[in-house]
Amino acid sequence: LLSSNLGGSPSHLSVKEPTPSIASDISLPIATQELRQRLRQLENGTTLGQSPLGQIQLTIRHSSQRNKLMVVVHSCRNLITFSEDGSDPYVRMYLLPDKRRSGRRKTSVSKKNLNPVFDQAFDFSVPLSDLQRRTLDVAVKNSGGFLSKDKGLLGKVLIPLSEELSKNCTQWYDLTEDGTRPNIAP
Repeated sequence: LLSSNLGGSPSHLSVKEPTPSIASDISLPIATQELRQRLRQLENGTTLGQSPLGQIQLTIRHSSQRNKLMVVVHSCRNLITFSEDGSDPYVRMYLLPDKRRSGRRKTSVSKKNLNPVFDQAFDFSVPLSDLQRRTLDVAVKNSGGFLSKDKGLLGKVLIPLSEELSKNCTQWYDLTEDGTRPNIAP
């Protein structure tokens, strides 16, 4: 690894400490502590119906006339605290398999709120015939400040649209770490 240039001195080589990835921001101490507490409550049966990472309320329907998938993000409840200052949640959505930036939809940020109300509507231009093969990727994230280490995932849900479009109603979905197995909450 030593180079003969730069005067032959190895002083220009430095051992760099590994920097934490964005994904590691999920495991900040406060968020981890709250998640562990909620998971213990779940195991003990003392959660009073709470989902460990909280829930999100959505309305999902398709407008055949406009050829658009309509998604209304109503609110979230019982989100985890992400830092000592609480959480600044917002919702980010993709219509999978398309993860291009142009396909992303985001709500506004709700500052220091574990039960935010968004009531924001979004649409995706897509014919009904294509929706049978599509999945709505909904993630609740913590905004944090510019260059903040307090950014990260609070929870997510992956909603297969082949199953959901027939329901055409407003529902609560449990948030999980990886978004798998969306459960409809009572």
